[in-house]
Amino acid sequence: MHPFHSVGIGVQKHFPEHRIFDACKTVTTDIGNKLTEIMDMSQAPDYYLCNRPKRPKFDIAQYVSSQNILVPRHFSDIDEALDSILDRSILILRSEHPQDYDGRSGDLPSWEIHKKEGEKFEVYSEGQKTSNSGKNIDTIMLLYSRELKKVCTDIGIDPEQVSYSVWEYIPGDNYAIVADMGVLGRYHIYEKKQSAGKLYKVLDIDKNDKIPSLYQELISQYEKVRNFERFDPKNCPIMEFQHSCNIQNEQEIYFLQYLRTRNQNICDWKLDREMELGEIKARFVRGVTPPEGIIMPFDTEQLRFDVSLNEFCQYPQKHNEGYVLSSNTASLSRNNNTLNASIESLVQGYKAICMVIDRATEAVAQGDIWKILQDHTGRSFIHKPEISLAINHDDGKILFPGLNRIKEHAYIRVVSDGDNAFLKRVDLMI
Repeated sequence: MHPFHSVGIGVQKHFPEHRIFDACKTVTTDIGNKLTEIMDMSQAPDYYLCNRPKRPKFDIAQYVSSQNILVPRHFSDIDEALDSILDRSILILRSEHPQDYDGRSGDLPSWEIHKKEGEKFEVYSEGQKTSNSGKNIDTIMLLYSRELKKVCTDIGIDPEQVSYSVWEYIPGDNYAIVADMGVLGRYHIYEKKQSAGKLYKVLDIDKNDKIPSLYQELISQYEKVRNFERFDPKNCPIMEFQHSCNIQNEQEIYFLQYLRTRNQNICDWKLDREMELGEIKARFVRGVTPPEGIIMPFDTEQLRFDVSLNEFCQYPQKHNEGYVLSSNTASLSRNNNTLNASIESLVQGYKAICMVIDRATEAVAQGDIWKILQDHTGRSFIHKPEISLAINHDDGKILFPGLNRIKEHAYIRVVSDGDNAFLKRVDLMI
C-alpha cells in the first residue's frame, strides 16, 4: 500500500454538458443580480467550517462537480489514477490537509508525474525535472510522502494529518479570481497564460462595459460557485480555474480550488477630502476602514531592507498589529520555502494591516508589488488581512524617519474607502 493510500472513497466522474461562450447574453446582469443577493442575505453558515474535510481540495471538487461545474478528473490514490489514464499523460499530486480550506496556502508542494510508456515516469516540481524521475511509482510516492511530512513539521502543522489527491492535468491557462471585500462589483484577476506569462488585473464590472468575454465567464462561474449552498456567499474566496480547449476546439473552464479569505465589508462612504499635513497616499489599497480611520502599531525592525531571511522568519507574530515587508523581501518568498512559510504565518494571523514598502518610483500597482502577487503567498498577503497597502520607499521614510537605520515603534493611522487610502504617523504614548 502506498503512503497515504486512501480506501473507501469513490471517484467523482461527473462531466456535465457545459459549453462556454454560447453567448455573453446577460452575464454582467447575472453577476449584478448575484451581488445583490449576497448583500441581502443574512450570515449563512459555511458547511466546510462546521464539517472540516480531511482532504479539502478533493472533497470540495466532488461537491462542486455534483453541482454541474466542470472539474478535472481527480482520484483517491495513485493506483486508481494510473489505471484511468493513458501513456504520455500528466498527473498532479496535490497535498491535502484539514487546515487548507481556511488556513495556510501554498506551503506544501505539488508534484507533476509525467507517465511515459509502460512503467516509466518523470517527476517535476516547480516546473523543474527532479532527480526522482526514472524511479518506480512506489518509490516516488514514498518520497512525496516524506517531503510532505517534513514540510508540515517545518512549518508547524500536524504531519499525521497530511495526505494527497491525484488530479489529471488539464493544459491551458490558469486563473485565480477574488471578489474585492470592500468595493461591490470589483474583482481581482490573476492570470497565468501558457504563451504570454503572468498578469494581474482589477476589474470593476459596473464601470467597464468592455469586459472580455472570458473574464465575464470566469466571474460568472466564480459567483455561481460562491453562492452554492455549502459556502458562505459573503466570503470573498480565492477561487482557481483552468481555461482550456477540448479536442473539438470548444472552450471550457475547469474549477480547481476554493480558499476562504475575509467576508465582504462594502464601503458606504467616499474618501474625497484633501490630504492632511503629514498624510501620504497609498499606491495600492485593498480593504476599508471607518471614515475616521484605524490606528495600528508597526515595528520598523520589519522594515529593514537588509534583513536576513532568518531574522525575518523569527519576527514575533502578534495579533492586532500591522506588519510590513519590503517588496524585495516579499518577492524572495517565491524561491524560498522557509520565507514563504513565514509570510504565510503572518498572514494567517489575520493581522489588520499589511504594508509593502517599495523602492519603485512608479505606481506600485504597475510596479514591484507584482513581485509578490505571483503565487499563493502573494495572494494571501493581499486578500487575507483586513487591509493591504503598498507605498513607495520615499513615503516610507515620511512614516518611519529611522527607516533602515534604527529600530522604532510607530503608530500609523490608515483611512481607506477601498479605492484610496491615506496614511499618517500619529504620536501616541506607548
